[in-house]
Amino acid sequence: MKENRIPLIVCSRVGLKGLVMHTEMAHIFRQAKDGFFMFSRFWLGERLKSGIIKKDGHDGIPGQGFGGALLH
Repeated sequence: MKENRIPLIVCSRVGLKGLVMHTEMAHIFRQAKDGFFMFSRFWLGERLKSGIIKKDGHDGIPGQGFGGALLH
């Protein structure tokens, strides 16, 4: 990661501990001339378990599953 000037990545899960965990996130810090840039990535609903959402992550509409709809 040093060759890419990335000294730190912070990852976390969001939810109510012991009840439901629903989102994963990562904050990537890259060194810049005057400090740091922070890039964030969120996987909203990644950890939800529901009978409505199929195992492949789609809700019945190809390309429009939980993850797919949020990437457009």
